[in-house]
Formats: sequence, C-alpha cells, structure tokens
Amino acid sequence: MQSPLIKEIYFSDIDTQFTQSPINDDVVSLKNFESIKRSVKNIISTNKGERPLNPDFGSDVRSLLFEPDSDLVRLAIEEEIEIQLSNFEPRIEVLSVTVSNSSERIDNYDLNVIVEFSPLNSQQVVTLNVVLERAR
Repeated sequence: MQSPLIKEIYFSDIDTQFTQSPINDDVVSLKNFESIKRSVKNIISTNKGERPLNPDFGSDVRSLLFEPDSDLVRLAIEEEIEIQLSNFEPRIEVLSVTVSNSSERIDNYDLNVIVEFSPLNSQQVVTLNVVLERAR
C-alpha cells in the first residue's frame, strides 16, 4: 500500500506595516517563516490589554524592562516570553529563549532576546533576534 503524500503547510499573514506591493495596490503578504517571525515579534512587543477585543493577547515584558538588571529579571522575561508564545503562536515549538543585556553601559537597558523555535511543519530551527528598548 502506498503512503499518502504529505503536503507542506503554508502560512501567510498580512504585513502589519501595511507595506504596499510594487506590483499592485495590495498589502504585501508575509509567507511561511517570515509570517511566523512577525507574529512572534508582535506577541513579544504587544502589552497585555493593548488590544481592546483581545485583552489577554501579548506579554508583560515591557513592564519588566524598568526593573534593575539581574539574572532573576532576565529569567522572568524568558519565562514570560515562553508562556505567551505557547499561548498565542500554535504554529511553533519554542526551543529556547535567551535574554541578555545588549550593552555594558549602566545607563542603557536594552535587552537582546534570542528566540529559537521550530515550525510544526518543519524540522528547521529558526532563530529570531529582538532588541527590547526601554522607552525614555
């Protein structure tokens, strides 16, 4: 008996920057890994309560940026990102989240977040780097 063909799942989202297509007047669409990367960035950068019809969407990462730099704060940010990605991005399996200080300067509290994940329809590991900046 012949095994059924496995179809590759195809992900597509609109570009939230609403970039206009050079070919027509449509909004550019993001496909596959780029679509998932944008979704992960949106989850990390959206504050909970920011979306009126979906107040639970997002993460509390921004509120932790104002805490003094410590291993515990970085661990709390890593855990928050892992939890929210598992809640809101069903297309991926999170492999690791690493948070580090992006500068040695004491007055600069930008954090470098590296998220490694594997899309569920692929064995490829995708690495996404996001810099979180404290608003001044």
